[in-house]
Amino acid sequence: MLGLALVAPVPAATAADVKDKAVEATETIKEKTAEVKDKIKSKFGRDKDRTAKVDHSATMSVRQAQSSLKAKGFDPGPIDGVYGPRTRTAVQDFQRSENLMVTGRLDADTSARLSLAASRSGHTDSTAPSASPTTDKAVENKETLKDKAVDAKETIKEKAVDAKETIKEKAVDAKETIKEKTAAVKDKVKAKMSRHDKDRPMAAMDVRQAQSSLKAKGFDPGPIDGVLGPRTRVAVQDFQRSEGLTISGQLDAETSARLSSMSRTSHTGPAAPSASPVTTMEPPKDQPTPPTARETGQRSRQAP
Repeated sequence: MLGLALVAPVPAATAADVKDKAVEATETIKEKTAEVKDKIKSKFGRDKDRTAKVDHSATMSVRQAQSSLKAKGFDPGPIDGVYGPRTRTAVQDFQRSENLMVTGRLDADTSARLSLAASRSGHTDSTAPSASPTTDKAVENKETLKDKAVDAKETIKEKAVDAKETIKEKAVDAKETIKEKTAAVKDKVKAKMSRHDKDRPMAAMDVRQAQSSLKAKGFDPGPIDGVLGPRTRVAVQDFQRSEGLTISGQLDAETSARLSSMSRTSHTGPAAPSASPVTTMEPPKDQPTPPTARETGQRSRQAP
């Protein structure tokens, strides 16, 4: 059970929250990007319509074109303001002579060239609108639209970078939170294990040893049977009171440690006797010393 308590599950909710926040940030970037693109498209459509209107207004009136064509030597027919076949042919001939696209229509370039030609020949109608300023304005509108598109792209990039930085910061914060929560869980597990070790019941052998120690100290635990009965509990309380410990009647860690230390000091045996010095054995004084081999030889030679 203690082994399982050590492996405390790390809270995974925080990691899931970080993942969800990252997904939300990505979706927000996509939505903002789509909004900017829609605004660009909408703006581009309005500017395009405005440019088309400007180009249309930049074209000359048919009557003015007929006058300019006639002044340049082209035959548009009667100056009646009707864009008929003869006027169309005169426009095509003029476009061909000016190296313009031959369309037969009074587009912006053709109108501008006719206006310039009419002003040079002195046949400019005072009511004719000037095509060049309007054309310049259309070009200016296009350039403005391009600048806005570039600005929009830069804005999208900046927002994307900001979103990535935000995600990184949130990921770092989440990691720190996970570390803190993991440390808190480990501390709780350690505290729980410490309380378990302190409050766990003593085994029968431990109770038996405690009873022996209590009896050696002069307390009466009853029979040494390994059972924490009423008499043993009273003896433990008396011992705790004498040692200034918390009086619980339980063989907790402090009480057991104090009993064990006192048991070791009171049950040490007497000192082992020192080894006796080696002594040489002397023969008894009342017994004769046996003759040596030399003395035995001499006696044999002296014998008759």
